[in-house]
Amino acid sequence: MTETDSVALEKPATGISGLGLRGRTVLVMTAIWLVFVLVAMASLYLVTGTVAERLGSYFALRHVQWHKERLMATMSRELALARKMALSPLLQDWAENEENPELRRRALAELESFRDILSSRAWFVVSARTGHYFYNDAEDKYAGKELVDTVHANEPRDKWFFKTLNSPAPYNLNIDTDKALHVTKLWMNVAMTRPDGRRVGAAGTGVDLTQFVRDFVASSEEGAYVVLFDGGGGIQGHQRAELIDFMTRFKSESERSTVWRLFEREDDRQKVRQAMADLAAGRIQEASFAVRIEGRRHLIALTWLSEIDWYDMSVLDFDKVVGFQRFLPVAGGLAGALLVAILVIVLLVNRMVLTPLMQLVRSTQAVAAGNYDIRIDSDRRDEIGHLTNAFDRMAEKVRDYMRTLEDKVRARTEELQDSNRKITDGIRYASMIQSAVMPTRDEVATRLPDHFALWKPRDIVGGDFWFYAQTDGGFLLAVADCTGHGVPGAIMSTAAHSVLEQALGEIGPDDPGALLASVNARLRSRFNRSADYSLDNGLDLAVVCCDLRGGHLRFAGARIDLTIADAEGIRDIKGAPRSIGYRRSGAAPAFATHEVALAAGQSFYMVSDGYLDQSGGERGLPFGRRRFHDLVAAHGGLPMAEQAVVFERQLAEWQGKYPQRDDITLVGFRVTGDDRGDEA
Repeated sequence: MTETDSVALEKPATGISGLGLRGRTVLVMTAIWLVFVLVAMASLYLVTGTVAERLGSYFALRHVQWHKERLMATMSRELALARKMALSPLLQDWAENEENPELRRRALAELESFRDILSSRAWFVVSARTGHYFYNDAEDKYAGKELVDTVHANEPRDKWFFKTLNSPAPYNLNIDTDKALHVTKLWMNVAMTRPDGRRVGAAGTGVDLTQFVRDFVASSEEGAYVVLFDGGGGIQGHQRAELIDFMTRFKSESERSTVWRLFEREDDRQKVRQAMADLAAGRIQEASFAVRIEGRRHLIALTWLSEIDWYDMSVLDFDKVVGFQRFLPVAGGLAGALLVAILVIVLLVNRMVLTPLMQLVRSTQAVAAGNYDIRIDSDRRDEIGHLTNAFDRMAEKVRDYMRTLEDKVRARTEELQDSNRKITDGIRYASMIQSAVMPTRDEVATRLPDHFALWKPRDIVGGDFWFYAQTDGGFLLAVADCTGHGVPGAIMSTAAHSVLEQALGEIGPDDPGALLASVNARLRSRFNRSADYSLDNGLDLAVVCCDLRGGHLRFAGARIDLTIADAEGIRDIKGAPRSIGYRRSGAAPAFATHEVALAAGQSFYMVSDGYLDQSGGERGLPFGRRRFHDLVAAHGGLPMAEQAVVFERQLAEWQGKYPQRDDITLVGFRVTGDDRGDEA
């Protein structure tokens, strides 16, 4: 019998300890839920509908009384000051005799004294004789220019003034927007009445509607707000501005925004009308009852503001205000029960699940870090215990596997290192051979002392090479860029070097174009015998033959140009737009030979595309021929050895973090008069 079988056949434990992790969790959560339900039911049992109704009615009445006291304290004071201002003999005299400058000075001084004590810090006076409207606000913005408008009987916006003059009431209140002053206020309009009963004008003040709503209409209680309306039901104050009945005294009944539209049922409207009548008659001081607003049950409380003949109505959303207060003990009981439940669950889960799991996590992390000797001892018989035992067995097997794997990896690594060492040694030896076929500086200096050759294979070996040979009366220089990089490129360059030597020996150096054609034919014959057209090898090649005695230079190129720097500037002699040796280059392509007369100060350069195509700069762009020409123009006058340093440094700075893309070869030389004289 295996160890696994013995675990499976263990006798299960009895009682709660025999339950699995899932069973224990279900049992604990059920017990907590039962306690939670019992506490909630007990709390709900303590609350009755009658208590909630009484509490809601009491809250609504206290709410409306508090608002009435706040509102009347401010309104009564402002209205009393406005009436005192309208009864001022000085102001009445001025209203009848505006042209008197002394009266104007004294009247404005008295109005400013009223402005200092008005809470709104604003006043207005309108003369019945001239219709002139004088005003100043809290910012003293109209000081010295108090005449802001003129009222006219035929203007609808000025009807309030003529209504005030003609109404038997000593004053009226109106919420309106004054378009001339660009303000919206609760205006207190008081008729300026002489002792003989003549009305010579109107005076008063305006309470800013925004502040008015914030202080007296808006409520800080959730689900409770205040509505102010006049005796006709016109809404004068509401937390929703679109419901306010602006210009209420001058509208027809059908145009007014009234409190009746708030109620859904007619019997609710009748109850409100009856309460208004009882309040106005003094039979009651407050009224409170339930209504339906916006499809929900609300409690309202009413009181009468006798001084301004308005009604103050507090509206309470029963579910939000009363319900919250009513079920506060329930909420506290539920919150307490839930808190206890959470604490119990956290403690139990931490003890039964989290602590053992964290031990498993730490052990797993140790195994991941390479410590395979971890072992967790556990005598539990539930899922956690089975998981712990399984982990111990897994860790043991992983330890055995890793030791075997490490031995195999170590052996394989040693084999790979040995193979890599042999390959690297072979490539380095190939590099030594490739370097050996390149011309030495001393060899070239016998005929061409002022020259440089920059040769940088991308790998240890590469497909670029340069070639030098002395001729009768001069020398031959060549730069080649063969197919491929690394070892394949090096093999191709060795073959191409050999073919170039053979062609030079048979054809001679006088016609570089013919020399290129011969190399092309020989390479096509050697490398393109296979029927596999995916294998296509060749090279780019440029050849310069310099006749020091004759004072001229001949050049032919296959996709490599000859750059000349002299007194005329920088120019390129283009090589043929085809390579050598490829199937696509054709059997007998023509390579033109170009002849250049040698002159003092000339410099010549041949460069493979590895230099020009090297990526670099901020955007990874190629170095390019334009930058190459700029370097030649800037540094072409230096000795060739110093130019080599400049070209190599500039390329390295341009390359920056980008890798070398291709093999690089750059050869530069200058033929001096002394060189030609030695051969003459």
